[in-house]
Amino acid sequence: MAEIRGEAFAELPELNEIGNGDFENYVKKWEKNYGGGNQAAQYARDWFDETLEDKESTYIESFSQSELTWGKMYHFEYDPVTREKLSYFDNSPMVISLGKHENGKTELCVNLNYFPKAVRYWMVGRIFSVYSGDIINASKGNKWRRAFEQEQVQIDYEMLKKCLWKYGLDFGVRQYYMNKTRNLAVICYEDWIRAVMIDWNNFDNVQENQLKGMYDDYLKRVAK
Repeated sequence: MAEIRGEAFAELPELNEIGNGDFENYVKKWEKNYGGGNQAAQYARDWFDETLEDKESTYIESFSQSELTWGKMYHFEYDPVTREKLSYFDNSPMVISLGKHENGKTELCVNLNYFPKAVRYWMVGRIFSVYSGDIINASKGNKWRRAFEQEQVQIDYEMLKKCLWKYGLDFGVRQYYMNKTRNLAVICYEDWIRAVMIDWNNFDNVQENQLKGMYDDYLKRVAK
């Protein structure tokens, strides 16, 4: 267990510790240790803001490229192209990149904010477990906890759908135009386990409890 002193979460598991299916268990353990989900979410948000502001830290880094790196986790602010046509949308997505969309114009991502927290932990844990070998390789050597420099992981969207469609994967899948993003930040693989606890809750035209109901309705439809 690596120890990171002076941060909100004192103990950071090594990638091989959480790559064998323990991702969700570690997150729940931290929630308990830090006073429950809401308190842990606030710790994680404070850690995110402080780490991004720290210019010497490479755990979370500002990102200004013209396209996302396949397989990495990002947070950004977003202004939808079709804002007036959308019944609801997320102003502050936290996503895992699924690569360039086949249209060649947008980035295909799974937006983790659309999932209830317990589902988010489990789903990211499943993705992490399936691609743990690739994630470990992408973070080896001098790329350890260097968010920008870490290699891509080619997460296969079609394969993920086969595994996770009945759990509502596509409820969170969205396309994003890079020229509509602001304040992008990339999160190193080692810190996915902390980032997933953050509650961004920056939706337009929908509340968090309404979104959960919409997710539940979506699951009923895909189960038919």
